[in-house]
Amino acid sequence: FAAQDSTTKENEYVLLDESGVYMHVDNRGPGEEVLGNGTYDMVARFVEIALQTRSDLGMTAGDTLLANFHVSNPSYTIKGEDFKLTISGESYSASFTRSDSYSMYGMYGTVAVPSGWLIPLRYLKPGKTTDSGEIARVKLIVPHSEGTSSATQSVYPCFYELTYVKL
Repeated sequence: FAAQDSTTKENEYVLLDESGVYMHVDNRGPGEEVLGNGTYDMVARFVEIALQTRSDLGMTAGDTLLANFHVSNPSYTIKGEDFKLTISGESYSASFTRSDSYSMYGMYGTVAVPSGWLIPLRYLKPGKTTDSGEIARVKLIVPHSEGTSSATQSVYPCFYELTYVKL
């Protein structure tokens, strides 16, 4: 993975041992380098898909649980998930800054950004762009322990397609 400049080939996923997250990098982004120590205003667009059938939760594997961009048309625009990212050495933390009913906060009741969403930022170069061909984009398989508050509590994995833009 490191020998390929932290990129992946088509349909290739890398297991990130420390987290159990599987990651496919579609685009590292337009930035000059990976984000360093500091605080950043970011926006993410995503699709969250159930990877497990859970009748007790009313979900079937393949169900879209939440989304804020159209998969077949990445330039389709609706409000992204705004969050404030703080990096200090190897520590990454982030909080959603919007709390309307269609946001992650509105759905899951917490401002905490899932830790699985932060892991790719160690490898990506997000920048300021509106060009959907340049946006930092990954696909993730996220175990419950790195997912949303609901996934962590109810123990289910999710698939994400995520984009990141630095504001």
